Amino acid sequence: MEEGSSISTLDPVISRRRFIQVGLCGTAVLVLPVGCHDSGRELSRPEPGRFFDSHPYETVRALAGLVIPEGLPDDQAPGAVTARVADYIDFLLGAFTVDPPRIYAAGPYSGRHGGENGFAVYLPLSRVKEIAWRNTIEGSQGIAEREFNGPVRGLQEIYSEGIDALDAQARSRYGSDFKTLEPEHQGQIYSMADQEFRAVAFDHTVEGMYAAPEYGGNADCTGWGNILYEGDRQPVGYTRRQVEEPDGKQADEALSADEVGEAVKRLREILARRGARSLRGYAGGGK
Repeated sequence: MEEGSSISTLDPVISRRRFIQVGLCGTAVLVLPVGCHDSGRELSRPEPGRFFDSHPYETVRALAGLVIPEGLPDDQAPGAVTARVADYIDFLLGAFTVDPPRIYAAGPYSGRHGGENGFAVYLPLSRVKEIAWRNTIEGSQGIAEREFNGPVRGLQEIYSEGIDALDAQARSRYGSDFKTLEPEHQGQIYSMADQEFRAVAFDHTVEGMYAAPEYGGNADCTGWGNILYEGDRQPVGYTRRQVEEPDGKQADEALSADEVGEAVKRLREILARRGARSLRGYAGGGK
């Protein structure tokens, strides 16, 4: 992150969580209390190494940390590395290394708020769904039943080629692998990567940060904690007020119009300072 881009530079009082709450106050999940570990049980997590070996795994971990960095100086809110987003991506790409493939957690409950931990069991795929998911993850690989609509380039190939290209550019420019570079240099290399790879990596980083922990990322509900979301509520459910007033805030969290206006102004200042280092720029959607 560039010098001067943190919230604390503009206002040492407002915290990152407070800033998110103000800047994104239209999002309903931000006003719910955090209660990820109510059941006190260990989450059913996959082991890394299903698709990546050590080097590409560490490269993806560095890349995820670039997209969602560790916390700003004011409160050190954790980012994608702490949330083990790389595990989510590895888990997805290696979904077919186990049977049934770990695509759909069965449910209906995770056990976080009561009920059985159904998320620890994964559903078998129908033949049609298996072909579709293998196409998505593995690509068509010249297999006739997968190429009914033509050849398909899968996620495994996109990541493998994308990681190799990151390292090639990093070595050419800085004489070192991508994973060892400073974030500023990583951002420069990433901005030159294939657009398809950048888009996929960006989307998967966000998914891994906020998806259910059973899919590999969001370790210890890190992503949910950052946005004050308590996660799945079943079978406990929601109160009538949470349903009818999803954006309602407790009295001590109420924000005045002046506070909201000031927060929006500061958000614009921060994004302007970040410039090309903004997440939109990394994803290939802006400058």
